[in-house]
Amino acid sequence: MINSNRENDNGPYVLYIGNLDRQITEQSIGDLFGKFGAIKRCKLITEHGGNDPYGFVEYAEKNSAATALESMNGFNIGTRVSQLSYYFSPPHIFN
Repeated sequence: MINSNRENDNGPYVLYIGNLDRQITEQSIGDLFGKFGAIKRCKLITEHGGNDPYGFVEYAEKNSAATALESMNGFNIGTRVSQLSYYFSPPHIFN
């Protein structure tokens, strides 16, 4: 489930990152979002059916996720304007 509000204060603190440039890498997402705090996990999903890549970043702390969301939502990542929100579903996305 994707949501723009973070009402649950117990974690995990996972952000969904959508509308990514096709040239982006998982390493570059981790480097870019790591500037806001310690990242526990990062995952980039690329599908070959013509869909744009999207990703997930899990932060160790709530404040880091909140700062990243506020700073990076609408920010150009590569040639695309990013769309961020909190992600509340179980962290199976990292498997």
